[in-house]
Amino acid sequence: RRVHSRLSIWAPLPPDVYVRRPAAELPFPLEEPNCRIVAWARHGVWHGLRQLGLEPGDEVLVPAWHHGSEIEAMQQLGARHSLAGQRSCRDLA
Repeated sequence: RRVHSRLSIWAPLPPDVYVRRPAAELPFPLEEPNCRIVAWARHGVWHGLRQLGLEPGDEVLVPAWHHGSEIEAMQQLGARHSLAGQRSCRDLA
């Protein structure tokens, strides 16, 4: 008995996805002249923080639960971070 190895766990896409004609215009926000497309979200975070005008030494409030790439992007720009929702042991007593 032969088992086919081409079974996919993903739902099949409709054929028009593969044979669709290019759109006459791009959807928002891709048609904006200053739109940047990045490969990784951390690159987008870095560009967004840079556009906010953060300067070295600026402090940014971040959630205590985060991925870490946001902090790295801020550090590369020279900004400092403070954790929101962080309690000291004294607060818990």
